[in-house]
Amino acid sequence: MLSQIEQVLLLLSFFGLMVGIGSSLEVADIREVLQHPRRIVGGLALQYLLLPVLACGIIWGFNLSAMPAWTLLLIATCPGGSTSNMFTYFSKGNVSLSLLLTFLTSLFSVVMTPLLLNGFGILSTTGSEPSAGQLEWHPGPVTHSSGHWVYDSSL
Repeated sequence: MLSQIEQVLLLLSFFGLMVGIGSSLEVADIREVLQHPRRIVGGLALQYLLLPVLACGIIWGFNLSAMPAWTLLLIATCPGGSTSNMFTYFSKGNVSLSLLLTFLTSLFSVVMTPLLLNGFGILSTTGSEPSAGQLEWHPGPVTHSSGHWVYDSSL
């Protein structure tokens, strides 16, 4: 676990990194990205469709128990962060598109993360703090029963 000083330093370093990356952009870069809406839609589709599908593939492929499965699915449905922008910047990628996608996925995450989780099953807990035994799948195409993932094509 990081100490409080380490947490503050990490936060400040990410803040400095994002200010530096953001200051490298010009208005022309932003206009160029906005002139190609298919790139934006494609990036959002990859974030909201491909990542959860890949997570489900890993869950099914490795037959994960409930807690790691839900953790992986939650991570896959959450928006990308500033680290992706850093890697885009250092790899000479389209930083303005990366920043816009980070902004949009963060903005939409309030609605999209619960919807995506609901689309793959509803998390149900019976106590105040969920444990692996308290997690179960409810109506959705994939169910968790007796410690195994089951695909139900009738739903």
